[in-house]
Amino acid sequence: MWLLTLLVGLTEHLVFHLPSKYWWPLFSTRSGLDDFNIYTGRFHHFHQASFFVPWKSIAVDLANFPFTYPAPAALVFRFFFLFGLYSEKAMFCAFLLGAVVATLLFGRALRRRGLNWTSTAILLLIAGVLSYPILFAVDRGNIELINVVLVWATIACVWNQWWYKGAILLGLAISIKLFPFVLLGIFVAQRKYLQGLLTIGIAALSTALSYIVLGPTFAVARAGIASGLEFFKQNYVLATHLDEAGFDHSIFTLLKLVHKAAYQRIPTAVSPDLTRWLSVYLLVATLSGLILFFGRVIRLPLTNQIVVLVAASLLLPPLSADYTLMHLYAPFACLALVAV
Repeated sequence: MWLLTLLVGLTEHLVFHLPSKYWWPLFSTRSGLDDFNIYTGRFHHFHQASFFVPWKSIAVDLANFPFTYPAPAALVFRFFFLFGLYSEKAMFCAFLLGAVVATLLFGRALRRRGLNWTSTAILLLIAGVLSYPILFAVDRGNIELINVVLVWATIACVWNQWWYKGAILLGLAISIKLFPFVLLGIFVAQRKYLQGLLTIGIAALSTALSYIVLGPTFAVARAGIASGLEFFKQNYVLATHLDEAGFDHSIFTLLKLVHKAAYQRIPTAVSPDLTRWLSVYLLVATLSGLILFFGRVIRLPLTNQIVVLVAASLLLPPLSADYTLMHLYAPFACLALVAV
């Protein structure tokens, strides 16, 4: 499939001479700043009220782009920006270290179950080197490169039944980006209620401490982060960008495309505002998820629960870019170990 995709892209480029936006799988090199270095200027104002952009009253551009992550993510960015000109490279190296450790541990587990060295090496090389989600995450410089390592480690702890360690790691992952909270279902299904509460406590503590460090006061940081998240909601979740829909695998994206088509056909009958659509979607997705979980998933083996809940954490959020597909390597590893 990887080689077929490459062949299609080369055919579109060399035979049909289509512009690169039709066949190049990553962003154009002319697209400017990525998801990491777009915040370089922001972090010159760290621990100051000027860190937060009053986007409702001023025009936003790449030079004053609002910070659109939860507060703990700001501390992660801050850490890597301490490396100066090598900030983004430091983040890539941190991810690479985590990925290499995960790969070696996965390979060792395969070998312990009897898979020979050659098959193990080929499997790991193909899975890692030909990974479009990893290439996409590196191309975008997205902080998901760090969060996914936390989620991989969480699943590894759950797999080995190290419940408290897994709870702490999952709490940190949730505090950086919210969508891994779906994995709390594993603790509920396995009746590890205390560990589930620990996850929530770690996420809350991480957020509260991050507000204090981000500053200049707890209240200012909290309001500023909320403003940045609202900016993200208005300009990305509730906006339909056709040039980005191709790498957003959220179910809500399909509804946004239907809404855009309906509005273009019958503008008098369809409101251009997606707020109500989002509210209905979140309600239906939540209820459907709970019915699926308590009606079926809770009775499945642990491996199946991991597969279903990781997949749900990627499909159900109203925005889910393709770099989040890196999370699927955790259930992939579990299924591979079961198969072997």
